[in-house]
Amino acid sequence: MLTHGIPILGFPIAEDGTILRHLGREFWTKRGILENSLRQENSQTSQSSTLIRRIQTPNQNDVLIGRGKVLYSHIGNIRLRKIAADSISIYESSQYAEKQLVSDEIVRLVHKQGGLFLKPEKAWWVEVDKEAAREKVSKYHSSWVTDDIVGLYRI
Repeated sequence: MLTHGIPILGFPIAEDGTILRHLGREFWTKRGILENSLRQENSQTSQSSTLIRRIQTPNQNDVLIGRGKVLYSHIGNIRLRKIAADSISIYESSQYAEKQLVSDEIVRLVHKQGGLFLKPEKAWWVEVDKEAAREKVSKYHSSWVTDDIVGLYRI
């Protein structure tokens, strides 16, 4: 399920089909909090023109921003690491402005494939701005991650 963007942690149904009632209650409690906060936010944003894009379930092309094994193992994040590994030689031989262009191009590629850069917010995933997305890509190119990424994809 995780490869299709459905988080398995906190899912209220076990593999054998039994309903995990404690997780269901937690889900509906979070959902109620979310809906109340959305009502408040909608009344505030109706005066401003800023729209926030919310996603309930990320798809396999989305890149999830945050920490933890679930986010690290999401298929969109794995794809991003592969793209970053493929472009590491170009990135490392570039100056600062060119490095930003490389990162921008990777962000465009993720968007072209139908992916978004998302961060968790309450019970939703919220799309981050272009700068935060570029920063996520740059982190994969940073020197302390480079050896790990390139090692993962060496044949």
